[in-house]
Amino acid sequence: MRFSSAIKPIAQFLVILLFTLSAGAVSAANKFGVIEAQSFSGKMASNKPIDVGIEVSGIKLESIYFSDNMEAMIILWNRTPATARPEVGVALFDKSGKLLGTGYQSNSIRRTTVRAGKQMNYTLHFDKFVNDYSKVASFQLIFSVVVLRH
Repeated sequence: MRFSSAIKPIAQFLVILLFTLSAGAVSAANKFGVIEAQSFSGKMASNKPIDVGIEVSGIKLESIYFSDNMEAMIILWNRTPATARPEVGVALFDKSGKLLGTGYQSNSIRRTTVRAGKQMNYTLHFDKFVNDYSKVASFQLIFSVVVLRH
């Protein structure tokens, strides 16, 4: 099957994102249910905040900041009266739309929920995929809120 040049980067992103999210979670199959999800695409800019401003089920993803140490800090704000479980995936692309890497979060520092009315800083790492941002032209993120299935 051939993809048009516009669809190919999106298809690559989704394949890598699904692989990244499912890695190590085989035993947790069907553990979560996605309530709602939104995506956002933007031009790469390091060492300055990029306003995103999308909201999913009352959780606002305010901005993303790509630092030179190959991390992205994402600021989330829970504007609901209940604890929520947000998830964020980010993919990096070169100027031709080729996927360069995806962000991952270290399991040792993973905080899975954000309390009602609170802000949370969510950090993703890219150091296992790229050495610096010199070839990165754009990024795409997907932001969802999930529930734990019992």
